[in-house]
Amino acid sequence: MPNLYEYSISFYNRYYRPENVILVVAGDFNPDKTFEMVKKYYSSWKPGYIKPEIEPEPVQKKANFASVDYEGRTLPIILYGYKMDAFDPDNNEYVAANLLEDLAFGEISDIYKKLVLNEQKVQFIAGGASGNRDPGLFLIYTMVKDSNDIDYVREEIQKTINKFKNEPVDEKLLNDLKKREKYSFLMDLDTPKRVAGALPYFLTVQGRIEIIDELYNNMDKITPEDIMNAAKKYFVETNKNEVILKGGS
Repeated sequence: MPNLYEYSISFYNRYYRPENVILVVAGDFNPDKTFEMVKKYYSSWKPGYIKPEIEPEPVQKKANFASVDYEGRTLPIILYGYKMDAFDPDNNEYVAANLLEDLAFGEISDIYKKLVLNEQKVQFIAGGASGNRDPGLFLIYTMVKDSNDIDYVREEIQKTINKFKNEPVDEKLLNDLKKREKYSFLMDLDTPKRVAGALPYFLTVQGRIEIIDELYNNMDKITPEDIMNAAKKYFVETNKNEVILKGGS
């Protein structure tokens, strides 16, 4: 503002349409009064949403690397982004990747214990599978305490990737993680506010809440072999995009 004011109006007119909106109402409410309010505040909205035509990205054919010198003072940051599938609760590899992020790079992982707790080479290390309508990235990111350890940390990340591509994860560890994921989600639905906060993500990616049951039911079926298959599918050299950010002194 004010330079993008006109664009904000066009954005509102494009997306704020009744066929592009899902209204979530949670808690102990009066349906009649609620629908009266919905009519009052939304009845003026007019249909006319046009879904944008988004051309899919071409298939990545080689690994990409960039080293960026940043003028600000910050510890070195290493980030990997591996191309992966869009959100799909019926895609075994995608569902397995959501568990792989904790198994390989979360606080229960060997590399976290080694680099963060024992050797204290990094401030943190984490991973995350994207959950978008469109294909996204499996991210791995860490902040290194000493720039002299950058190559060492990169080697440890690659060792971890190779391990999960070639060795099945401990079945008990996997089962414990599946239970934690499922019940932590359920325990977070303890107030109307939290229920209302949890649903929009799933409604955004597929427009229906049934996918929550589908996702966690399929997650229960994930095996150590599925974890290996996900690692082999996504952690491919031609899918890799790596950035190293180095701050100034």
